[in-house]
Amino acid sequence: MGAGVGTASALVDLLKMGKAEGVETNGLIAMLIQGERPLQISILLESSGGRATVYLTGVELSGAKIAGPVLQFLLKEFFIPLFPNAKIGEPFELREDLERIEIRPDGVRVVMKRGYDTTSGRG
Repeated sequence: MGAGVGTASALVDLLKMGKAEGVETNGLIAMLIQGERPLQISILLESSGGRATVYLTGVELSGAKIAGPVLQFLLKEFFIPLFPNAKIGEPFELREDLERIEIRPDGVRVVMKRGYDTTSGRG
């Protein structure tokens, strides 16, 4: 993690994840992505005024960098069906009591709105 940026890694089986959600995959593509593979995703987070935007800055699958049309295909065919409410590259509202979220080298910082009463849910 760094100032506004973060990287996450996981072992994923995109084909199984897609099948679990009813996503049909082209046979050729299925052969290329089947099996558990290391996935690394890097993001940039901008957040203020009760809103945040997450930008995808890098994706690697099995050590191969993915960008352009291939990345758009994977987002459309796997990520969006699995997480239909996810927003990538577009702003979204944070919970009403949150001012912003910051990624820092020492961790993630969540900043609450000043004067927000967490017991009544009112500002």
